[in-house]
Amino acid sequence: MWHTPTSASGQIYRRVLAVGIAWWLLLNQPNTLAQLSTPLVLDPNKAITQYSHEVWNDEALPQSAVQAIVQTPDGYLWMGFEEGLARFDGLRFTLFHKGNTAAFAYNDVPVLYVDRAG
Repeated sequence: MWHTPTSASGQIYRRVLAVGIAWWLLLNQPNTLAQLSTPLVLDPNKAITQYSHEVWNDEALPQSAVQAIVQTPDGYLWMGFEEGLARFDGLRFTLFHKGNTAAFAYNDVPVLYVDRAG
C-alpha cells in the first residue's frame, strides 16, 4: 500500500530512504554494475503487478529526519536520528535508543562511522 507524504519533510525523508536502500542493494549485488553483461531493467513481459515491493513509513523509524547513514561490511545499513539508531537488514528495521539499549546515554546519533574492524 502506498502512503502519501503528509509534509515536505516526509517527502524528503522518503526520497533519502529510497536512495539509501537502492545504494545498499546495488552494493550488495554479486557482480558490480561494470561486470554485468545485461542491463538492469524490468522484464517487458511481466506486468508491474507481478513485482513485489515494500513501503516503509515513518512508523518504522524513530522519526522522519535521517541525520547519518552508513553501511557496514556485514551488509547492514545504519541510520542515525535525533531519537536513536536504526539498522536495516534488507527486510526490517531494528531500533536502538536509550530506552532499550544500555550503551545509549542519550538518543541523538548525528554521525556514523565504520572503523577499521568493521
